[in-house]
Amino acid sequence: MSKFFVLNVKNIIWLVKNSFEKKLFLYILQGAALIIGIILGATVNITPFIYRYYATNAQNYYSLVMYANSSCTSVLFERIASNLGYFIIYFVLGLAGALFAVSLLITAYRGYVLGLVAGIFASQFGLTGILIFVFLVMIQNLITSAALCFAIILGSELKKICCKDFIANYAVICAALYIVSLVGALIEALILGLLLRPLNFYF
Repeated sequence: MSKFFVLNVKNIIWLVKNSFEKKLFLYILQGAALIIGIILGATVNITPFIYRYYATNAQNYYSLVMYANSSCTSVLFERIASNLGYFIIYFVLGLAGALFAVSLLITAYRGYVLGLVAGIFASQFGLTGILIFVFLVMIQNLITSAALCFAIILGSELKKICCKDFIANYAVICAALYIVSLVGALIEALILGLLLRPLNFYF
């Protein structure tokens, strides 16, 4: 199976199903790392410097959402760039094969920041902040986290199946999952540009 599945959708679907059957525990670990990170971020006290850093970012994001004269396309481009950075890191981790624990740490860190930001939005902006966090911040982060989870686990499964063309095939998978992750960024931009921005402009 050295010519395994470059751009072959049927075989990609098979690989996903096969990974669920054989690597379910790894998916559970990724989900647990994210949840633990969220809990820690929402409950653990942090230094004033770190809190001010994320509070400032939250305030800037809130201003971006609420004020009609701010540019919402900057959020989309920021997500495109940041997601690309994550997928490059996960691609390298997937090539190494034995660095799954590092991906767990990254997932936990993403969850930690998500939990921390949730608390900031709730405490500083009340119900409005909670709604903005859920529909704009959380949705796109969960989609990205799921895509990254698939990237690292499918890499380990793929390496056992096709060693010769592993890098090319794995690059295709990571590129496809990167595009999937941008669905979350697109949802965020659409909600911001087509719903919240017009409402804030008229009311």
